[in-house]
This record gives sequence, structure tokens and C-alpha cells, in this order.
Amino acid sequence: MSTSSAIPKEVQAQYEAQKENQQNHGSQQQAETTPSLPSSTRLHFNNLSSPYNSIFTKHISDPYNLLTTAYHTIIAELYPSSCSSSRFKITPSPPQISSLTLVFDDSNGVAYTIGIGPQGKDKEIHFSLSYLNHCSRLPDPAHEIRGVITHELVHCYQHTKPPNSNISGPPGGLIEGIADYVRLKASLAPSHWRRPTRSVEAGGKWDAGYQFTAYFLDWLDDFRLGSGAVAAVNHRLFTHGYTDGFWEAVCGAPIEKLWEEYQRTERAHESPLPIFNFKNQLSRSDHLLVYGAQLPEHDKTLCSRKERLGERESAIVEEGATADSTRRWGLATAFIEITDGRKER
Repeated sequence: MSTSSAIPKEVQAQYEAQKENQQNHGSQQQAETTPSLPSSTRLHFNNLSSPYNSIFTKHISDPYNLLTTAYHTIIAELYPSSCSSSRFKITPSPPQISSLTLVFDDSNGVAYTIGIGPQGKDKEIHFSLSYLNHCSRLPDPAHEIRGVITHELVHCYQHTKPPNSNISGPPGGLIEGIADYVRLKASLAPSHWRRPTRSVEAGGKWDAGYQFTAYFLDWLDDFRLGSGAVAAVNHRLFTHGYTDGFWEAVCGAPIEKLWEEYQRTERAHESPLPIFNFKNQLSRSDHLLVYGAQLPEHDKTLCSRKERLGERESAIVEEGATADSTRRWGLATAFIEITDGRKER
């Protein structure tokens, strides 16, 4: 069951009345402040008679730590202080919110987030008690609870358009996809999520939303463009909004072309193999053989030389390189093998 942020109909009318004030708008001063959770962070149970309240307290012993951990992941993914790729120039400008309340109530669905008060800066994450009961029957209830709340917290801190503008927001699928992208990066993906291998599995279009768009964004960030791609998407929404030429400005190509390339690439990952676990640093004489993925031309950190070897790529590694360096290549579904560079292949 996918995380849902759809607002219940009974809340929609009130929400629409304040919608213009609920957009996440940054400010030029935000880049100069140290971002943090608001001092007013609360936990609220709307129905104390519900037998499901105890499920949360049973599996989440420290709610504030949960929110803090999720928040730090959001800052790392959407507002990094620096990016490994020189392509992206980002000034971190996370929205400042006045208060955050995690509410457990009898709402339908899974969860949703709204902003109330002046400019919508008082954020409320509403978590369905019935879905909380569903979580209790999963193999790892805490994993799903953390994942849902992380997804919803992203909605409190992601950008949708420039401050005080009348520009329309981006497709809902992109908003939800960014939230699930952060959840994916937090290692909180549900067990039923699978990296799509065909167009139909990817939802048929790039903005299908949720995990479908999340994996596409993950591909952009880890493989196609390099670290900082999703942060650049979020930043562009803040500075320019979702206007004509949005994807060309951020990624250098139309979204249709990127989506087509993504589908071709993902089909090669139908049977993913685990990444090799490096125990020690690699020496300069070692070769890194990568199956099922290409090495980005712009990443020179680990590669001093590259050559095409049929269906595999090879690179002579620089002295002192570690396994962490390979994460920028987006090789989560590739197999990596170390060979002695002095031996003939």
C-alpha cells in the first residue's frame, strides 16, 4: 500500500480557503540561518479512546528523534551545502515553519499534511489511526511508520513555487515523487517497492507520482546527472517555479527525453545484483569492473581512465578511493568486482 498524502474531502474546503497562504515559500534570509525543526513540535492524539494509539508509542519510543532524523535527511537531500557535480549551483533555502504537530486521528487513507495559520507556516501531519493499525500487522511496523512520517515531513519543507507568486505549482506527481525520493534515500522504502524495469511498471509517465517518480528522480541524481539533481529541481521551483523550459534549465534536456532514456536504462536492471562490499581502500593498480551501468563522464573523482569492455566498464581507480566514492555512480543495482590491474583480462 503506497503512502498517500491526499487530503480528506471533509478537510478540503477549509484547506482550499487557505491554500494561497499554505505554499512553501522560502526567503532570502533563510540561507544565512541554521535550519532546524521548530521549537514548537507537538504530538497530538485526537481520539484518546482509540485502542490504536498505543501502537505508535510501542514502536516509536522517541518521536522527536524520528522527526529530527527525517528532517536531517530532508536537508541533506533537498538543501545540501554543496553538490559533487559542478553542474548545480544551489543556495540552500529551506522554508521556515512556525510549528509542527504530528496528529493521530480517525481520518481516511494513510496520511496527509496541511499548513494553517499565517502563510500556512503552522504545519500539521495527520496520520490515520486505521493505517497505524495496519502498520502493526507488518513485519516491521516502525519501518513503515517512519517512512510515512518522513514522506509527510518532506511536504512541510519542499518548495512548490517562488514566494508571493501566481505561478502554478508543479504536477502533483512531482511533489509526491520528491517526498518518496527522500523516503527512498532514508532507506525507508516499503518492501513492496521495486525499481521498475518496464514503462508500464514505471506508471507509464514520469509524473505518475510516489515511488514511480521517486525511482526516476533517484536515477537522475545517482546516475544521469550526479548528486544534487533533485535538490536543483527543488531549488528551481523556489527561484523560478514550474515554467516552460524547467527541465532543460535544470537537467539540460526535455523531460520526455530524460524519461525515455530512464526507461531504456532501467530495463537493464531487471535482475539487480548486490553491490560488492569493499573492506579496505583500493590501490592504484586495481581495476574496477562495473556491470549493468555506465560510468558518468563528468565524474573524475574515482576514475583516472576508462575504456569500454563489451557490456562492462572498467576504470583504474585512484589511490585511496573507497566504496563510498562509488555511490555517486548510482550503482545500487550493479555488480562491482575488483581485479588485479597487473593481470591480463
